[in-house]
Amino acid sequence: MRRRIASKLSVVLVAIMVTGVLLMGFVITQTGTSLLMDASTARLSQESKVVSIRLVDIFEALERDIEFLMRTPSVRRVVNSKADSAARETARIQLQEVFAALLNNHPWYVQARLIGLADGGRELVRVNQVDGQIRRVPNAELQRKGEQQYFKEIMQHNPGSVYISSINLNREHGELSEPHQAVLRAGLPLINADGTPFGALIVNVDARRIFDAARDVVSPGVTLYIANRDGYYLYHPDPARTFGFDLARPYRIQDDFPAAAELLSATADESLGEVQSPGATEPVVAHLSVLPILPGSGRELLLALAMPSSVIAGEVNAARRQSATMILPFLLVGSVLVVWMVRLFIGPLERVTREMSRFTPGARRQRLPEENRSDEIGQLAQAYSRMAERIERQVSELKEQRKRFQSLFETAADAILIIDQDGSIEYCNGATERLFGYTSEELLSKDVKMLMPEPDRGQHREYMRRYLDGGEPHIIGIGREVTGVCKDGTLLRLYLSIGEFTLEGRRKFTGILHDISAG
Repeated sequence: MRRRIASKLSVVLVAIMVTGVLLMGFVITQTGTSLLMDASTARLSQESKVVSIRLVDIFEALERDIEFLMRTPSVRRVVNSKADSAARETARIQLQEVFAALLNNHPWYVQARLIGLADGGRELVRVNQVDGQIRRVPNAELQRKGEQQYFKEIMQHNPGSVYISSINLNREHGELSEPHQAVLRAGLPLINADGTPFGALIVNVDARRIFDAARDVVSPGVTLYIANRDGYYLYHPDPARTFGFDLARPYRIQDDFPAAAELLSATADESLGEVQSPGATEPVVAHLSVLPILPGSGRELLLALAMPSSVIAGEVNAARRQSATMILPFLLVGSVLVVWMVRLFIGPLERVTREMSRFTPGARRQRLPEENRSDEIGQLAQAYSRMAERIERQVSELKEQRKRFQSLFETAADAILIIDQDGSIEYCNGATERLFGYTSEELLSKDVKMLMPEPDRGQHREYMRRYLDGGEPHIIGIGREVTGVCKDGTLLRLYLSIGEFTLEGRRKFTGILHDISAG
């Protein structure tokens, strides 16, 4: 059976290879220049997407970091403590350490601040990073930022989404800092417990380092340009041509790439073609596209990737010459290699795949002889062996972990329930059965409102809907007294603590109920 499969596979692969090579030779001979030119320009489009993905990853990570800072207890302590109090000073010091850790782990974050609305928008906490050195700014050096445009915009921003500023040169005390530093500011407004504005949480990012990271994914010979929505360069091989709006320099991308004007006026999404820029020694092939910094942020970047046309023409000619000299030898050598390699590898591969298909955790497993090989098949066999061992170990660990958690939940004195976002009960421990008088079979898959008296029972679904739509986030992690109803109708005074987690895209809630009826 193996020889028959190997023979058929050899014939098919040789036929495919011969057909493909001959067809490729014909196409290259007839239209090779045009096709390779298209491929080279398409590569620019693909590289533009790679650059966009890299930048989006960085901006989304920044968004997550800002949201993480907002949830840290130190931020809330600063907000909730009284001005000039010892508690405020202690909270400030703690928040400085949080900021310092964030900056230390992100070299492109150059500043983290908490700015109060009071006293002209005075900074309450500020940590700087310069050349890898973290500096906690003392109180005497904290500045008022209330008149800064980005601070005003943050205070008017929706608290539910991260604010992204325009990218410009940093200013200290109203003057451009030296050396010039391009910054992007991301932040969230802070709200007092009574709903009034308190201030803002802001992280400054070194935009140059972000753009350098994007440039690092671009192939050699391709040049990256980045401009803002007005066309002013933010990133250019010649730094002197950047930030013309801050430095009163008239360098804009539409002057070098006329197609950029259509993108800036929103009449096109992208552009690809050959351009002869004013003053350039040779034409270039350029791809331009618009990239939102974050969805809904209202901030966009204009990306341009350019490659000299002579480079593409050289690649086309080299490919044609190389193809012409390799087609016939490749046909002969390739056919022999295909037949030999099919026969060489199909046997060991069949053994490995057969063993993999029979794998069952816990069953006795034979060592494959292919594990002693040092080639890819050996690596496959070794990887399978390691995978099997890891699966068996993880299955064992999961079983043990499940036992421990089950023992913990089942021996807990308080009732523990897990419900999904529709209110359906997915888990309850023994204490729940004893407290409410139901069996687990009577509770599982039922709506949790069955454990509530009226009017809470009738209004629970509306409570859930409001919370899932973004309301009352403060109920998570904070205990409160509620009333429950037993199977026999007895009412219970309970102390409820709620936790939330997400599993497979669905939100789940954990409730811990402590009976305080006797108290």
